[in-house]
Amino acid sequence: MGGEWNRLTRDGLRLLQNRERRREADDRRWGGFLKYDLHPVGPFSGMFQLYGNRNKSDVEITPGTDESSRRRDLFQVEGRGTYLFAEGLSLTAGGEYRRESLEGEELVDSATDGESDRVKALFGQIDWQPADWFNIVGSLRFDDYENSGSQFSPRLVASFFIPHGRFWLAYGHGFRAPTLDEMYGEVYKFQGRQVYYGNPDLDPETSRGYEAGIELRGPRVWGRVVGFYNHLEDKIEAQRISTSGRNSTFEYHNVDEVWTAGAEVEAGINLLDHLTLTGQSTYLETENEETEEELAYEPNWKGSLTLKWNVPAFKLETRLHYLYVGSCEDGEGNRLDGYDRVDLYVAKALTANLRLYAGLDNIFDEDNDDFTQSPFQVYAGVNISF
Repeated sequence: MGGEWNRLTRDGLRLLQNRERRREADDRRWGGFLKYDLHPVGPFSGMFQLYGNRNKSDVEITPGTDESSRRRDLFQVEGRGTYLFAEGLSLTAGGEYRRESLEGEELVDSATDGESDRVKALFGQIDWQPADWFNIVGSLRFDDYENSGSQFSPRLVASFFIPHGRFWLAYGHGFRAPTLDEMYGEVYKFQGRQVYYGNPDLDPETSRGYEAGIELRGPRVWGRVVGFYNHLEDKIEAQRISTSGRNSTFEYHNVDEVWTAGAEVEAGINLLDHLTLTGQSTYLETENEETEEELAYEPNWKGSLTLKWNVPAFKLETRLHYLYVGSCEDGEGNRLDGYDRVDLYVAKALTANLRLYAGLDNIFDEDNDDFTQSPFQVYAGVNISF
């Protein structure tokens, strides 16, 4: 079991909608969970969990609007069990219930004093390995949303094991209901220059996806390549509805037909016994079949490099991380520049139960007008385990 309570208050001048204003904010969050793991009793194992939290935010902007508040509640209960019929054949089944609510002044005009959504779900999965070289996993999930209706989501993955790796093929249906913010929210971003309005008439997003991949591992080197294609119907996307100078207003809409396709490459190498370099890159093509244009804010290229160096003699762990996000379309035919950033993390164990850590985020203080990025930050902390 566990719980949390956090409070963050801020008072100062902020540039909002191209004007310097005084902003007073008070954010509070509290919640808890209770989890029970049933370790294997014969062929059966399981898990049961209760979880809930509340987020409350009060904001006053001067000059501007009156004090506004927003409250978000979440309650979730879930359970699942796995039964091992025989070596290489198991069945997992379970269910979930979740209730979310959102209330406050910053909601669209059509919203009531508070909006909520409930979802009930059942799911099952069969994992069968009839031979050393072959494995097949089939799963089925049923979701029933109070606001968005019901949907079955099947998925099938076949894996073929080869020397030093595996090759797999996968097919599945996806289902994503709109969030409460996408239906009823009024969200400000980029110092208030962009306002995102919810749309209560949104339909859920559905998809069909195909995937093929291969993974190989050696004593010092590993890598994998994955190709994918997805066809989406009623994709939920924020569309610009008005612009005034640097200020823009967006509203969430459904896009009838969309496809995405691309490839992911990951690789790693142990340069020395405790020095590892890993990298990942994704290439993505997208198209709105109605307009034959690329999807907004979906970069063609993304990638990262991570260099890890552990020094066991000094109980020291270091990690240098580089992230790159390429250019993309803004939905109106304009090309937006990409960005990159470098982060550093260092941790040292003082005892078996005490560890100190520190880090630098966005070391070179990279900035971009079109994407939200945290500025250069320094942090440090201590981790104690019992």
